[in-house]
Amino acid sequence: MSIGAIDVPVPTGLLIASSLFLLSVWYWHRLGGEQFDVSTRALRRGTLIFAVLAIFALLRAASFVDSEVSPRGYVIAWLSALGLMSLTVLLLAVDVINSLRVHHRAIFRVSLQTTNKLREQITTAEKNAATKKAAETKDDREGASEA
Repeated sequence: MSIGAIDVPVPTGLLIASSLFLLSVWYWHRLGGEQFDVSTRALRRGTLIFAVLAIFALLRAASFVDSEVSPRGYVIAWLSALGLMSLTVLLLAVDVINSLRVHHRAIFRVSLQTTNKLREQITTAEKNAATKKAAETKDDREGASEA
């Protein structure tokens, strides 16, 4: 029970916030795997920290601060929550740009490997063709000198 009017009942807010927090903890541990690039892991974990802070700021603003009892505290709580959410979105945008950079680097690496393999195959084919032509020329000379 709370005193005054609040936006979200405390038990509901705590349930939602704790669920989101547990989901964030699970994702934090999932980011520890080898499938993530170092820069991607760091950006996503940084974003996750701001997201968790935003969750608790939203919980405080929506469930614990009453606009009638403390109008100034209410405004500060909501501005804090919105500021943390804005930083989270900004870091998400940086993560998208970083993911594109990592993806383009991986594509370039694969295309470079493919180009090198193709170059080796072409060089080998040219050497084989030159060796075959030299052998045919030698056979032709030997056949002409015997006749």
